[in-house]
Amino acid sequence: ENVALRQHLAEQRSSVAAWFPQFDRYKDSVFRQQLDASAGLMAPSASNMEARLAADFKRILGAMHPDARRRVGFFVASLLGLRSRLPMDSMEALTERRNQNSWKIKQLEERLSQLQGLA
Repeated sequence: ENVALRQHLAEQRSSVAAWFPQFDRYKDSVFRQQLDASAGLMAPSASNMEARLAADFKRILGAMHPDARRRVGFFVASLLGLRSRLPMDSMEALTERRNQNSWKIKQLEERLSQLQGLA
């Protein structure tokens, strides 16, 4: 039984080393107490994976310095397409968006028809 437990412990350590190569360096970070303290406050009520990831992301952002939070927010907003150069409340921009969405819907419907024909 000891041999099995030692082997299991070695596998766990190997897994941690593979997934988190700098774990020994950051496991005792100054942010750890902040993250641990806020973990209970922001526990997701839903059990789906997206809610858990969002709660972790919120917890990490809450522990960051405000300037670093702003930089992360800037890049995330850019990735999500929330930092568009066109004002989205203009009639021209909304019309263009509607036309683009209609074209995309038509493409997806054609693809769906093709896939249903193959089935």
